[in-house]
Amino acid sequence: MPPQLAVVSLKRFWSGEITIEGLVSEISAAKPEMILLPNDGLEVPFQALLQNDYSLIFVDGEHRLFAQKIIALKALP
Repeated sequence: MPPQLAVVSLKRFWSGEITIEGLVSEISAAKPEMILLPNDGLEVPFQALLQNDYSLIFVDGEHRLFAQKIIALKALP
């Protein structure tokens, strides 16, 4: 069972504990209901997964929040 909140620190990348490919694999396998990313304008290595399976539901100056499309649809009136 995936954790309710997962945080991936840059230190895990710098130390080689996890790679970009490993992160993409974990996200693809776990399919979290929501993904919170910095709002830095950069694409992520799992951009295709975001576009196919998630909807952007919130944006502010610092963050972008994505939810699985099925969850985003349930939230609509």
